[in-house]
Amino acid sequence: MVRGTKLLSVGVLAAVATACGSGSTPGQSSPASGKLSVTSLTVGYYANPNPERIAQQLGWFNQALGIKVSFKPFQSGAAMMAAITAGAIQFTCESGSPPIASAAAQGGDQEIFWVNENAAEGLAVRPSAGINSVADLKGKKIGTIIGSTMYFSLVVALEKNNVSVSDVDVIDAPIPDQVAAYQRGDIAGAYLPYPGLGQIVAAGGRILITSDQVATMYGFPTFDACVVSRAWASAHQDVLTKWVQVENRAVEYYRSDPTAALAAIAENTGLTVAQAQQQSSVYTFPTAAEQATARWLGTASTLASADVVNAMKLTSELEVKLGRIAEAVSNPEQLDDPAFVDAVANG
Repeated sequence: MVRGTKLLSVGVLAAVATACGSGSTPGQSSPASGKLSVTSLTVGYYANPNPERIAQQLGWFNQALGIKVSFKPFQSGAAMMAAITAGAIQFTCESGSPPIASAAAQGGDQEIFWVNENAAEGLAVRPSAGINSVADLKGKKIGTIIGSTMYFSLVVALEKNNVSVSDVDVIDAPIPDQVAAYQRGDIAGAYLPYPGLGQIVAAGGRILITSDQVATMYGFPTFDACVVSRAWASAHQDVLTKWVQVENRAVEYYRSDPTAALAAIAENTGLTVAQAQQQSSVYTFPTAAEQATARWLGTASTLASADVVNAMKLTSELEVKLGRIAEAVSNPEQLDDPAFVDAVANG
């Protein structure tokens, strides 16, 4: 989905180097008490129709952690990253890969500890606009959100088809405004997630390319993830371990009891069960065991080959090329903390 930026927290790296990142050892509680190292938790999120909504709706986070867990909704990754920096939230989920990379490149100390899903987005175009291939987008008005996962998938698709993004009239606007613009006939198409993408298709749009296809054909994956500062993760490993346990439980529940799972997602998001089924079906929700492989976060010994690390590298390099940041991420492996999924996957 839509994501953001961040500033450096200084004086943290020495403690973090041994306690977190690829070398962290999750599962510790506060000394002697046996209780969690926090008494309450505020987590940022974007309401994608995914297994996390199940756990949120059924109160699993509160039950597992034994504390009050509050969810704060956000509409952009930039706002999410800024909220972490300000201490307004402890961490955030559903943050898109481009803003994570951007924040790190600008000195942020965040790391990814759980992947919610692939970025299931696509470009839907007007059949009468004469767009039969990505190359035909030249000179057309196309809506998206600049800086988001869908924007970067669009840029990659254009470049791989010898079209500069400057040759396309990119309309940067909120998703509801883009849907309305398409319905009015003001734009030739839009690169969006569901439900916006579905609304454009319902209005006659035809899907030209998806982010999954961009990832497969061009090696440029995008995804949504849970992100925390390395300093906070180092101090609260017990919290993040339990959080990942609940996330993993929700993914397994989604797979094993889809009827009940979709009912919970629908109730939480305000969708119908049919809409929840349609929209969630286009995502991939990896378990902890799947994330502890090179396809996602990997393990401490396989970070260099992990897809998440490669995605952070590629994304920040593209942002430099687009002039959005000055330098690419210097150490993309530092953004990937597989310790929590590895611990949960291996008991």
